[in-house]
Amino acid sequence: MIRQIRTELRKQRTTGAAAALAVAAVVIDVVVAATVLGGAGRQGNPPLGPDSLAQVIAGPARALALICVLVGTLSVTGEYRHRTITTTFLAVPRRGRVVLAKVAGSALTGASIGMGCVAASLGVAVPWLRSAGVDVPAGSQEVRVAAGLVASLALYGALGAAVGALVRHQTAAAAGALAWLLAGEEVLAAVLAPAAFVHWLPVHAGAALVAPPGTAGSSFWAAATALAGTVAALGVAGAQLMRRRDVT
Repeated sequence: MIRQIRTELRKQRTTGAAAALAVAAVVIDVVVAATVLGGAGRQGNPPLGPDSLAQVIAGPARALALICVLVGTLSVTGEYRHRTITTTFLAVPRRGRVVLAKVAGSALTGASIGMGCVAASLGVAVPWLRSAGVDVPAGSQEVRVAAGLVASLALYGALGAAVGALVRHQTAAAAGALAWLLAGEEVLAAVLAPAAFVHWLPVHAGAALVAPPGTAGSSFWAAATALAGTVAALGVAGAQLMRRRDVT
């Protein structure tokens, strides 16, 4: 299994789309960080202060989630589109192991993107805050938000791979996943409010992971468990479908 995960990571590193999405994630992170810091104290925004660093780290979380879901989705659907899935199944006849390797590989890629974006946020925010005379904190809140961002992006990457295993058509899988993350869950939450289970859905769980300690909503571990449970359920369903259907 370790060898298969390494193979999946190698595929993602050498795929132009995945590399472009990773670069885009860092660029978006830097732009959001500069926007948050530059807009502080203007148009009703709070001024720079001890909480600014955590806000910068968490700021691009939603956009980065979309990118990691796309990376995971493309890791599966790209093989069907380019007809390399047959070779993959010949190398690993047990299709469930293929799905597991892709889910794990996408999770590692998502975590790597998260760590890169945290580093980019710090690279922008720390000099900016110091030049503004603001003490740069390094407390539990910042560590918690950074860890939550990395964990959420790892789970979103895995979620994308699970969706790709379920819906092997690239456009349909990517469009469906993005539609749910951008609007679908919010619409469902508005219709079913105040249903408690809405807080365990992927978007709400991901938001809870990057929320500062003490923020209302699900706890860190509860949110992580909910999002991981969604990944597991979709991954198992995708593996079952992949076993039954023809490659072509």
